[in-house]
Amino acid sequence: MLPDFTGCKFAAVEKVYMRIKFIISFLLIFVTSGTVFAEGIESTENAGESRSVITGKVTDKLSGEELVCANIFIDGLDMKVCTDVEGKFSISNLEPGNYTIKVSYISYKETVVENVRIKKNKSNELEILLEPISFQ
Repeated sequence: MLPDFTGCKFAAVEKVYMRIKFIISFLLIFVTSGTVFAEGIESTENAGESRSVITGKVTDKLSGEELVCANIFIDGLDMKVCTDVEGKFSISNLEPGNYTIKVSYISYKETVVENVRIKKNKSNELEILLEPISFQ
């Protein structure tokens, strides 16, 4: 809602206020359209490529309890994800090939799953059991 500056000695203030409002509106439209445009480019760039997904669940080997915030690394790639509250994770946009997956969690032994074969346009599911470190 605009203040009413008609018949006031602050008519110049009204002009400045309108210009500022115009500039802010223009910037918002510009920034928003740039974001939408960039997302469109990304989706069309990857449309012809064949990518795959690794999903899985990390649980305690002894109790079967889901491990929340376990770290999953793909060796050789700069990728890291954490499990959710159900111990589940998902890593997408992977190229087909063989990968080594490392899983770590506080007070548990690190587990390494080697030769995880990722096939073209497939979802690969892993069940990972972590063994607690015994403190004696």
